[in-house]
Amino acid sequence: MRILLVEDERRLADAIGQILKSQKYIVDIFYDGTTGLDYGLSGIYDLIILDVMLPKLNGFELLKELRQHNIVTPVLFLTAKDEISDKVHGLDLGAMII
Repeated sequence: MRILLVEDERRLADAIGQILKSQKYIVDIFYDGTTGLDYGLSGIYDLIILDVMLPKLNGFELLKELRQHNIVTPVLFLTAKDEISDKVHGLDLGAMII
């Protein structure tokens, strides 16, 4: 399984990446939304894990762009945002919130 992880907090991203790699997943890590979108559009991923508050392009905008390009890869949001409206917005865009 190939996973795209887009998280701007490098230590957190690297820690999550190492955990996933130790479980034999192939993980590509990027630290901003624009780069994450470029790789997400490739369509090669089985799962995309996104932070919401990313530089250059936030996670909601990134997911919206992916869906507009018919990328239907499952997306999980990892976020500190806990407002109901943020959760509903992510779900409306087609993500799962964890």
